[in-house]
Amino acid sequence: MAEHRWVSASAAQLVGGLPGATTLAEFGRRFLSELMPIVGGGVAGFYVFDEPSARLKRVASFGLVDGAAAETFALGEGLAGQCGREGRMIILSDLPPDYLRIESGLGKGQPQQSVAVPFLAKESLLGVLQIATFRPFGPRKHKLFDEVVPVVALQLEILQRNLHTQNLLDQTQQQAHQLKAQREELIAQQEELKTSEERLREIEQFYR
Repeated sequence: MAEHRWVSASAAQLVGGLPGATTLAEFGRRFLSELMPIVGGGVAGFYVFDEPSARLKRVASFGLVDGAAAETFALGEGLAGQCGREGRMIILSDLPPDYLRIESGLGKGQPQQSVAVPFLAKESLLGVLQIATFRPFGPRKHKLFDEVVPVVALQLEILQRNLHTQNLLDQTQQQAHQLKAQREELIAQQEELKTSEERLREIEQFYR
């Protein structure tokens, strides 16, 4: 009962602020800022799959030192890319000393575990979460991910659809402005042509 209450409360805390995000970067930051304290700290990267380039692009991070991790991954490249290709959680334990260093203002240390989690909509890849923590995941945290990941994937899919719709709307409005400007320019040209024709008739009449 206590474990179930913890999972439910933590899941509600993790996804509660996601619907208010208006960009992918904000979505990733909100999720990571709530997730990492719950799973025991460490570092994390939130990657979104970009279909045109077929690459995972990092839109948010937590505690990552500049240059410590790549900004993008192709499918099958690195742990995040392999997770995206296989569409399942991948866990690496007993990490080597030179794998990664988790740093803070008070010190630094070696993570004990690295986890990559895919976000899927049916069979389509939306993104990948990769985290490194000081403490390995126990059964309780695995249950938390089982409950949270589908909800986060749904919220991410909704946000991407909204952004796509907004992008199409912006393009439509831009085209409408361009058409309006072209129409005004055409009217001005017609007025100028009309004025020129009248002037030409006046000149012809003068010579007659």
